[in-house]
Amino acid sequence: MSYHIRGGLRGINLDANENLTNALFCLKLEYEDDGTYFDGNIKRQYWRSNLDNVTRSFTYRYDGASRVKAGIYLGKGTENYTLADVTYDNNGNIKKLIRNGLIANNTFGIVDNLSYTYNANSNKILKVDDISNVTVVLQMLRVMIILIIARWFV
Repeated sequence: MSYHIRGGLRGINLDANENLTNALFCLKLEYEDDGTYFDGNIKRQYWRSNLDNVTRSFTYRYDGASRVKAGIYLGKGTENYTLADVTYDNNGNIKKLIRNGLIANNTFGIVDNLSYTYNANSNKILKVDDISNVTVVLQMLRVMIILIIARWFV
């Protein structure tokens, strides 16, 4: 592992020049490498597994308050796990979030199109609505997987 001068993680299983290697898994995080961010925000992350040897990445965008606005994904072929259109209210609460992912049969599209509702003049969340076109079966499968994972680690 290597660390940033400010103590943040730079990467896992990188070579001496901080490039990705052929390890089982390797990760590289960029902060202000291109002069964009000097506030500790991660500009870009790259990772690769030797299972398929494909380099994947997210490039992040932030607003003036250092809140993530988008995560642009690059990967293999038509893979699309982009996080887009994250908006916030005046209290800093998420109002809207759109996330892409695997729908079925190597088809990618919107899996989450979330809008958040909070109590008036409060940070207490009332509900989250998902208006994505993902079928209930896939949504239930995601919930079941999360519950199984949670149960496994308890």
